[in-house]
Amino acid sequence: IAGDISHDLSTLEETLCILVKNLNCHVFFVWGNHEAWIGGREMDSRGIKDSLQKIELVKKLCSRFGVYTDFQLVGRAKENPAFILPIESWYDATLSLRGCEDLCDSFNSWPWVDFVRCEWPDEHTIKEWLSNAKELGKDVVYERGHLENTGRIPMGLTEWFALQNFDSIQQIQNLYDKWKLDMGESESNNYPSSCPGLITFSHFLPNNKTLPDWKEPSEEIFLRDEWLDHPVPNVSAKFAKVSGSKIIDEQIRSIILPSNETARLHVFGHSHRPKDFVYDGIRYIHNPLGKPAERDMNMVSREVDFQLIWNCSRSDASLLEYDFSDKNMSFLGGTGEVPGSKMIRFWEERGGGKKALRRNMRHRKIRRRLEVKRFVRDVKKTKLD
Repeated sequence: IAGDISHDLSTLEETLCILVKNLNCHVFFVWGNHEAWIGGREMDSRGIKDSLQKIELVKKLCSRFGVYTDFQLVGRAKENPAFILPIESWYDATLSLRGCEDLCDSFNSWPWVDFVRCEWPDEHTIKEWLSNAKELGKDVVYERGHLENTGRIPMGLTEWFALQNFDSIQQIQNLYDKWKLDMGESESNNYPSSCPGLITFSHFLPNNKTLPDWKEPSEEIFLRDEWLDHPVPNVSAKFAKVSGSKIIDEQIRSIILPSNETARLHVFGHSHRPKDFVYDGIRYIHNPLGKPAERDMNMVSREVDFQLIWNCSRSDASLLEYDFSDKNMSFLGGTGEVPGSKMIRFWEERGGGKKALRRNMRHRKIRRRLEVKRFVRDVKKTKLD
């Protein structure tokens, strides 16, 4: 589960309890920006003062229910084992849409809730933490080019969270090396005889190809006139700044080099816009529940459910049922991988297109106005009574 169950700890606890009891399987979770929110009666009563403290409480809550927040090798004794690795992260404006700067003029006054509900250490403290980690041999310098200082996103925060993934990534790299160097001997140590797949997952978006409006993953330049063809282009441009970080992609690509032996899949969340496509040797998947309003407007599926993306027990023979000449299939080629339907922009491909989106958004606004009017009327009536 790629984050954003709830900012409310009691709701998160209830949800995890339901998932663990009903799914009858290992559950993995990585926190999202909503889990980092502080403030409110419940959190104040628990003495939660900052977002790092809140995140630690979330991870302890997961541990209490047996929900994994660190990497595990699943299906060890099966035909197609896989590493599952949660990636902690934040955003840093490195996925900003080039050529859309004019749409972000009001970014500093944009009512993005994280800017109010999250409380982070000051940038000097974060810089000091990173310096100390570097002295211990944990360096997370990534090629991101010029890093924009928005004034609202703490500098160095994405690097700090990247550090939290450092040890797990190193352990998985060592295990892959062990498998390659001595596969036969590793069997006696209860290590899988077939090369495990790699499934990483983060809440935040790992690259600009995963942005809601990036319509062609093979295209390196954002085609503003063609792709920002919906009623709220300014929202898309601002969201890109708080969508994720290039660091995420660089981290997951650093774990193991592309090969025919290992399928690499990355699951992400945050954007509420379904995706399933292959780009540069990695399959990217976002299967969001979305908000009720988004389901009503066909921005996400009305019948969303858990998506099967890997089968530890499947054999090569079961792949014969798929038509791999189908260009609408999303599939890397891993034996354990379960092919999916290619998805770039759900509302356009399956939600009726631009006309339907505009109509749905217009109807949504009308319904909201009516709801507000009814609410005001009921309040006035209550006061009179």
